[in-house]
Amino acid sequence: MQKTRAFIAIPVEGEVRAALTELQARLKNPAANIRWMNPDALHLTLAFLGDIPAEKTPALGAALDENVSHLKSFPLRIQGVGVFGRRDKPGVVWAGVAENPDLLTLRERVARAVAAANIPFAARRFRPHLTLGRFKTPERATPIFPAMEKENDAVYGEIRVEAVELFKSELKPAGAEHTSLHRAALV
Repeated sequence: MQKTRAFIAIPVEGEVRAALTELQARLKNPAANIRWMNPDALHLTLAFLGDIPAEKTPALGAALDENVSHLKSFPLRIQGVGVFGRRDKPGVVWAGVAENPDLLTLRERVARAVAAANIPFAARRFRPHLTLGRFKTPERATPIFPAMEKENDAVYGEIRVEAVELFKSELKPAGAEHTSLHRAALV
C-alpha cells in the first residue's frame, strides 16, 4: 500500500507572504542556526495527518468539499512572532494569527472531513500559526530574541481565507516540498 505524507492547510500568498519574507530577513542571525521555511511554502496547518494510504486522498478531497463548501470566506490577520518550546530550547519560530471564530469553525469542519474519510487524526489543541523556521541547534537560539521582541506587536497583513488545500509533503535534503492534491473552496 502506497502512503502519502499529508496535511490540510490554508496557503499564504501575496502581500502577507512578502511581509513574512521580509520578517524572516529581519530575524536572520547566523549565530542562531535556524533553517528558514521557503516563503513559497508558507501555510497555516489545520490538520497534520502524517502518512495516510494514497488511495484515501480522493475520498478526503470529497469530504473536504462537503464540509467546507457552505462556509463563507473570511479575513485572517497575521500578527506577532514567537517560538514553540522553552525559551532556552525552542523548536520553531512562528508568525501568529489573530483570534478568529471563523477559523475555529473551519478547523472543526476539516476535522469532520478527516473523520468522514476514515483517516485517524489526533486532534491536539489547535494553536494557529505559520512556521517561519526551525532551530537546528536550539541551545543557540538566544541571538534571535532581540529581533523578535521588536516584532511582538507587528501586523503582517490580512489574508482572505477562500479555500483549504490537501497537500502532499515530501521530505527532501533542502526541506519539505509541498504539492497540492485538492483544493476545497469556501463560499
